[in-house]
Amino acid sequence: MTTLKSTLGNSIIVSPTFIANAITQLTTQPWVRSQNILQTQSCAMISDNNKYNHFYEKINAAGLLLIEDGAQSLWRSIFFNIFCKGIPTIMLHSLFHRFFGDSSSSFIKIENENLKSALLHILTDIVLYPIEVIELVYSVDRYQDRYESFQFKNIFDCIGQMYGEGKERVLYDEGYSIAASNSSGKNTFLSKLIDSLRIIQSSFYKGFLPRILCYSIPNHLSNAYLDSYLTKMKDEQWGKVFQIFRLRFKTKGLMKEIYEMIVQGKYKTTLLWYLIKIISYKSLLFWLMYPFDTITKKLQVNGQPGFLYKYINILDCIKTTFKEECWENWSDFTFNNGFYNGYIYKLVALPFNLIVPPIVLNFFKNQKKKKLFSIFNKD
Repeated sequence: MTTLKSTLGNSIIVSPTFIANAITQLTTQPWVRSQNILQTQSCAMISDNNKYNHFYEKINAAGLLLIEDGAQSLWRSIFFNIFCKGIPTIMLHSLFHRFFGDSSSSFIKIENENLKSALLHILTDIVLYPIEVIELVYSVDRYQDRYESFQFKNIFDCIGQMYGEGKERVLYDEGYSIAASNSSGKNTFLSKLIDSLRIIQSSFYKGFLPRILCYSIPNHLSNAYLDSYLTKMKDEQWGKVFQIFRLRFKTKGLMKEIYEMIVQGKYKTTLLWYLIKIISYKSLLFWLMYPFDTITKKLQVNGQPGFLYKYINILDCIKTTFKEECWENWSDFTFNNGFYNGYIYKLVALPFNLIVPPIVLNFFKNQKKKKLFSIFNKD
């Protein structure tokens, strides 16, 4: 009881961290929404005229969304993201630091900050997966001419429609009839519970295993390795850098490193070149991981309200994407095809994700909050 109370108490006093996270989300949300729409538009139930199929449209997607859907649409899911996802994330991270930190009271000590942050993000992706799916489906909702409105009136309408779509899938698409079990007298508490779990799985856990196994785990672990590489590279010779693979020594988190450079006033040459190195390395890593991000997001929205039920499984999604969105654009494979749609906006958001949180926390000048830098998204 004492441990839980202490943990929740710590989560309450992280307001600077919460504000830094909120400001970062506000800054990057237009780029994130543009990226998500480009990644998932192939199975959206909107006319082809409203889809961004040409290279110049994809490059200017944020501007076109501003004109077509309105300025407010660029921040469509911002409050849900900040409060419904941000607050549980901070509490989950506080619990993680309590039990898996580097203090004497921790059950397991993980000294490498970047590895700790990676494990933390993987755990967050697993526990808060339904919130991630809801936020994605709601954020990519487009203005539809035939209805002269968006698919969802608000986030609660989005959740309701997703649940209704999932229930209909369980009833008809999967050949499983709840009504039949009720009429046969098998309407027990256990059967109701199983029915509800099947509906929830069909509504809010679409693409769960592919997302976690094919993207979340390799993405966060590779980011941890790269961040440790970059922080070690700053102080050691290049020949000794690959010793980082052992992850045995105590390493600062990458965000802490940037924060300390800002606190020390190293705004000019040192910080600038360090950020250039980080962005260069992370851009390459993102380029390698981006196809998995795109494919798993397509599986998350597959069959959701406003989207076609287009893919049977992850292999079918890869095959269909390559056939429909890559074959004709082979000469421009980097950006203008189904696997790398929206990649340019991930690069645009990267500098803001790196520099905004340390600047905001430096404004509060609260050194005790440094241990919670892992709250900030490393994607």
